[in-house]
Amino acid sequence: MPSLDYSLAEFKNYLVRCKIQYFSAAELTLPHDLAKAKSCGYGIFLPEISWWPRAAVLCHFADKARELVDEPIRARNWWRPAAYNKIVGGAKSSDHLEALALDLDFASEASCKKATEYFLKLQNDEVHFGISLGLGAKTIHFGLLTDLGKRTWKYGSYTE
Repeated sequence: MPSLDYSLAEFKNYLVRCKIQYFSAAELTLPHDLAKAKSCGYGIFLPEISWWPRAAVLCHFADKARELVDEPIRARNWWRPAAYNKIVGGAKSSDHLEALALDLDFASEASCKKATEYFLKLQNDEVHFGISLGLGAKTIHFGLLTDLGKRTWKYGSYTE
């Protein structure tokens, strides 16, 4: 496992200082497939400190979505190291490689649809730049300021 000169506890404290309400450091850094992460030498996915503000900004928007839907949302896939991204079939230019996206899992399709409307409105607002959205029945990929810019795609599970 790559050595870190900072800890999960420090990341937790950072998120608290940023007033993130609904998403934890443990949740953001937990690999979706722990066995594959361990095969790449990782137990958690905690990127360099300079990328932590990316989590805070993404989580502020996700906090707003959580308040809107009024039920829990689980954050999955914030930063993914390149080796892990490759073995799980992530896109070669994935927003996750630079900690610029969150995948959010919703408890119901109705909540996901409500959050989808919120994120689409953000994406269409001229003030926000480069919002990427991957839309599914109960999942949303939400990215900000990515090199590929503003874009939207739909997963197979998506329904109108």
